[in-house]
Amino acid sequence: MESSLPRRPFLVQLIKNQFLYGLLLGALFGLIANVASNYVQDKIERQRYYELLESEIFINRSDANTGLDSYNQKITQGVEYGDFSPSQSLFSTEVWKSGLEQGYIVQLEPEIQILLQTHYKYLEDTNNLFGVLNENSWSVFFKYLDAIGTAEETNAKALKDVIFEENAKSKADIDKKVGVVANSILAKFHPTKERLENPLLKIFMGEEVIPGLKGV
Repeated sequence: MESSLPRRPFLVQLIKNQFLYGLLLGALFGLIANVASNYVQDKIERQRYYELLESEIFINRSDANTGLDSYNQKITQGVEYGDFSPSQSLFSTEVWKSGLEQGYIVQLEPEIQILLQTHYKYLEDTNNLFGVLNENSWSVFFKYLDAIGTAEETNAKALKDVIFEENAKSKADIDKKVGVVANSILAKFHPTKERLENPLLKIFMGEEVIPGLKGV
């Protein structure tokens, strides 16, 4: 009986040490899990943003190609410029702007950053240009032509044709440039494709994609 008494402090200390080790290990594993969770969450959020940006570029390119095809078709059919509808469509830049605010853009490769910055600067300048020629502006212009009177009808029609011709040619040139630059960006920037090739991202984000982006 007496021989077991000295062991009690040792057993108590051992239990205490094991308890402390357990706490330390639990805290360590908790810290690791928290860091890993934050890393995965940040990676998923950035991935979602990059795919949204890719989608915005893809849609802008599609709109530009559609506009250019429509212009070429009308020219082929011999449609007079005076019968063209004045362009009022703007390119989307909302996703790009949100990425600048959140700091996602600066995490991309420098070459892609430069391409994106140049591309969206051009889109914003274009939007500012055509934003001036909004629906109200055209409405005022047409009222002005009507107010000229029949005596100046020929001159009014000629003026309208000239303005519509410049508008149509400018928009076609812009659409062509947007399509070409978007192609060069999408050839280097393809987060959707990268997600589909990444097992971890596929687990967390699935395999659904916007039609047309899977093979970009």
